[in-house]
Amino acid sequence: NPETVTQYEVGLKDEPLPWLRANLAAYFTDYKNVQVNVRDPVTLVSTLENAAAAEIYGLEGELFATPMQGLNIRAGFSLLHGEYKEYKNAQITVPTGLGGSGSATIDASGKTLIRTPDITANLGFDYTRDALGGEVTWSANAFYSGESYWEASNRVREAPYTIVNSEISWLDPSRRYRFAVWGENLLDEAYSLFVLSS
Repeated sequence: NPETVTQYEVGLKDEPLPWLRANLAAYFTDYKNVQVNVRDPVTLVSTLENAAAAEIYGLEGELFATPMQGLNIRAGFSLLHGEYKEYKNAQITVPTGLGGSGSATIDASGKTLIRTPDITANLGFDYTRDALGGEVTWSANAFYSGESYWEASNRVREAPYTIVNSEISWLDPSRRYRFAVWGENLLDEAYSLFVLSS
């Protein structure tokens, strides 16, 4: 069945100082017939099924600051609660005890929505100044994701993790070429991009 979404949101946008902008929003989302992607653990065939109802509510905010020439700072956060209000025939994957996985059906009503971390936050900056006839820019950002789950029974858990990236670049005087050195995941965090079965 097609899913339907009704969302309510209230927020504010403000510039308390000439160099500072702030956004804040609170929201409530009501889902009906949530489409959920499930995969057969044996055939690996992917299909869609419906969770009857779910809701998400939370608070999110952003700050943008330019405290001095050439320096931009960004920060944000999201506090979120997502829950299946009714999901009586949820298909999940369970270990068989023989080195493989099988399917089971449970009542997942009241469980946390998959892939909805309870908290996320980010902090970043970029600083540019004239150097060597061109411009040197140093930028960095950090992203934190709180606990989340990969399937409806909340058995397969993704632990909190933090990703830090950074880059230093030089823009030549003609502004046609940029040379950069960058690093991704500098804290060498291990986290899941996708979970097929467990």
